[in-house]
Amino acid sequence: MKNAKKSMFITTILMVAVLIVAVSTATFAWYTASGTGSATGAVVQSAASGDANIAVDWVSNGHGTNIVFNAQNALQPMVPQADYAADTKYGDFLFDSASVDVLTGKFNAVNNPGAWTVGNALIENGEGAEDDIAANQYTSFYVINHNVDNPVNVTMTATFTGDLADMVNVAVFFGGDLKVVFNNAGAKYTVGPVVEGALANALVDSAANAVNGATGYTFELPANGGNVQITVKAWLDGEMLTSPDAGKNAGFSFNFNQA
Repeated sequence: MKNAKKSMFITTILMVAVLIVAVSTATFAWYTASGTGSATGAVVQSAASGDANIAVDWVSNGHGTNIVFNAQNALQPMVPQADYAADTKYGDFLFDSASVDVLTGKFNAVNNPGAWTVGNALIENGEGAEDDIAANQYTSFYVINHNVDNPVNVTMTATFTGDLADMVNVAVFFGGDLKVVFNNAGAKYTVGPVVEGALANALVDSAANAVNGATGYTFELPANGGNVQITVKAWLDGEMLTSPDAGKNAGFSFNFNQA
């Protein structure tokens, strides 16, 4: 944070700690995991700097310095239904999951779980309960540049932690369009579709590698209120999760720094 004010350096952190509690038996090697995980609350916070003029808030004109996410759902093992291209719409980025019978190596019935997504915790405005904002009213957040004169280039990076760090993938959408998929090593990730009765080992990897979280993704925020709306879909690579991983955890953080 040295010279933070002079350089307009900002740091914004999203921390998500996730506990995976896989309760399936040894009959299955690949888990649907529905209802078997839980996530803690998460915080996005911008560094304090009188000159940075960068805000993180639930609304596009906000001036907040931190937001708190609600633990509305958990990271689950799954795969994207297809190898989605850049700018795929948020609502079109869908997932498949299924258990696998180890005797045949084939998928059982397929389901379509939802990925981990953003949701706000209860926001208390301090003016009575009628003014409070209920949890999960917001499904995205904003990074905002309040400098009236100068645009700023920002690099978004991701850090992954925990026993299952190498299994976490995070798809990030700007304004509802897919811009980047992060994971711990910039590795390929498994994609579908998953088909009932098909061999599980026939699944393929994405054509392109994900972006290494440490490398990051750079974008521009225009001056005078320029902002980007961010939504997230995060999941565990389903093909990688087996019974020895039951009860382990994973976490990730996002950082936004001036490029």
